[in-house]
Amino acid sequence: MPALSEADAIIVGAGAVGMAAALALRHHGWRVALLEQRPPELVSRSPERVIALSAGSCQLLDSLGVWADIAAQGVGHIRHIRVTDAGNQPTVSLHHYEIHSDALGHVAEMPHILAPMWQRLNDCCYCPARITDMSMDDHGVELRFQYEQQSHRLRARLLLAADGTHSQIRRMSGICTRGWPHNRFAIVASVRFSCPHQDTAWECFRRSGPLALLPMADGRLSLVWAVDAAEAATLLPMADDAFARALRVALAEIPACRALGEIKSVGRRGCFPLTLQVASELRRGRTLLIGNAAHSIHPVAGQGMNLGLRDVADFIELLKGEAAPDSSVCLDHYTQRRAADIALVTAFTEGLLAATAPETAPARLFRKLGMRALQPRTPLKSMLLEHAAGVR
Repeated sequence: MPALSEADAIIVGAGAVGMAAALALRHHGWRVALLEQRPPELVSRSPERVIALSAGSCQLLDSLGVWADIAAQGVGHIRHIRVTDAGNQPTVSLHHYEIHSDALGHVAEMPHILAPMWQRLNDCCYCPARITDMSMDDHGVELRFQYEQQSHRLRARLLLAADGTHSQIRRMSGICTRGWPHNRFAIVASVRFSCPHQDTAWECFRRSGPLALLPMADGRLSLVWAVDAAEAATLLPMADDAFARALRVALAEIPACRALGEIKSVGRRGCFPLTLQVASELRRGRTLLIGNAAHSIHPVAGQGMNLGLRDVADFIELLKGEAAPDSSVCLDHYTQRRAADIALVTAFTEGLLAATAPETAPARLFRKLGMRALQPRTPLKSMLLEHAAGVR
C-alpha cells in the first residue's frame, strides 16, 4: 500500500479554469496538487481553438500573473460589438468607451492561455493521472489514482472538480445534471475578409441560428456558426471555396455584415455539439464543481469560459476573507453566489435563443422593438455592456 500524501487542495482538470484556480490557491499559500488525465495542447493548431475573454476575465488572469504572457503571443481586441438580426432590423452597437474601458474583451487562442499557466504549475501536476477511487468525510477528500505506473493516495481539505462537461469527479460525487441538447452544432473556422475587422465582434441572429465572428490578432475573424445536424454534415466536408460561398449566402441575410466586404479565405473547419448542462449541486461535502464540470452553456454571447473564470474569481474572495475558506459557512456562501450567477447567465442565453428563433410576426416585432430599445444609452444597455465586459 503506497504512503498517503497530503495537500491543502486537490484540483482535477488542467484546463484554463482548473489552472487558474490552482494559481490562485498557490498565490494564497495553499499546497496544491493538480491532476490531469492528458497533457493540455500548448501549441496552436488548425482549426484554431479561440476563446473570447471578457475584460473581467482578463483582469483575473492579470492578477494571477499570466495575462502579460498571454497577450505577448497575440490577442484580438474586442472594442466594439455589433448585434444584428436577419432582415432589416436595427443593429445594436456596444462600444468600449461607453464603460470607460480600453476594450470590452480580448480574443485568444486556447494554447496561448494554457501555456503560461502550465509552465508555472508543472511542478505540482500529476499528468497523465487516472483516478480510480474517491472517498469523502467531514474533514476532507481522498483520491486514489494511477501515475507513472504506480498507485498513489492523496488527501486534501478541499477538492475542486474542473474536469469538464463529462466530469468524472461530479459522477463519483453522485451529483446529477439537468439540461437538454440544442440539436445544433457549432461550425468553427477562421475567416479573412477584404475589409479590416476594426476590433469589432459580430453576433448575428439568423433564421436557422446565431452566427458569431470574433476579431483575431492577425486580422482574421473567428467564426462560430450554429447549424442543425444536416447542415453540419453538408458544410464540414466542403472545399474551401464552396464553404466560402455557403457562408456568403448566410451573411447575406444580415445587411449590416456587408461592412466586412468579401470573403478572401477560410481555414479548416471544426465542429462540436451545443448543449445546456448545469449541475444540480455545486458542492457535495468538501468537493466543489467549477467550470464546465458545473455548467456548460450555449456559446451565444460568449459567456462559457468567462462564467468558469468567475467561479475562480468568487473563490478568490473566500481566500481573502478572515474565515477559513473551506468552512461550511464559507462554502455555502460561495455556492449560493455562484448558483445565482449561473442561473442568470443561463436564463439570458436560453432566453436569447428562444427570442431569436421563432419567425412569427409577433416574434419579429418583439425583436425589432427590443433592438430599438437598445439603440440609445439606457440603464438596460449599460447593464448589457457591463455583462458583456464581465465587470458587473
